[in-house]
Amino acid sequence: MKRKMRKILAVSGILGPLIYVTVIFVLGFLTPGYDNITQYMSELGAVGAPYAVFMNTFGFMLVGLLLILFTIGFHDGIKKTAKIDAIGPALMLVSGISLFLLGIFTCDTGCANFSIMGNIHSYFARLSAASMILATILIAPRIKRDNHWSRYWKFSVLTGVVSLLFSALFIFTVFSAWAGFVQRITVLMPLMWVEVMAARLFQSP
Repeated sequence: MKRKMRKILAVSGILGPLIYVTVIFVLGFLTPGYDNITQYMSELGAVGAPYAVFMNTFGFMLVGLLLILFTIGFHDGIKKTAKIDAIGPALMLVSGISLFLLGIFTCDTGCANFSIMGNIHSYFARLSAASMILATILIAPRIKRDNHWSRYWKFSVLTGVVSLLFSALFIFTVFSAWAGFVQRITVLMPLMWVEVMAARLFQSP
């Protein structure tokens, strides 16, 4: 892949997390009574939400597409020495596709999912988060073997481990009152990782 094209794909990775955070912040502020600590991000795009079309179009579909594009450039920009090296980027693609589909299969009102579409939304939401978290961990050995990327492998593992620990908090009902906060840490940590990796890809020779 030509360096110019890789830079364009890197910009997709830089823009994706920024757009997602902006959409969540703005729509959360505009939606009456919405609480970032207790409510899930998907509730901004749920059936009946006042700005659902913006969340589903820009927060999910657009960001999912940008993540897919970034993954293509990211995979090309890191040294490949074995077939197993494709696992991390493959998981990133699964995450991006799942995120895109969240904008199509919206959750039910309040994300108390009972319909087929709502349950599909829940499935893709879990798949998107789990795939990206695992990708940050599984791609670390590949990063470590590439001199241009090697100093980022510990950051990659740490991101995945912290996200895993926060995702595990959903098991405990005591944290149900903090569901929105826990979800944000679980999701935004990997997105921060994407931001850092995309910036590095942009600087690649």
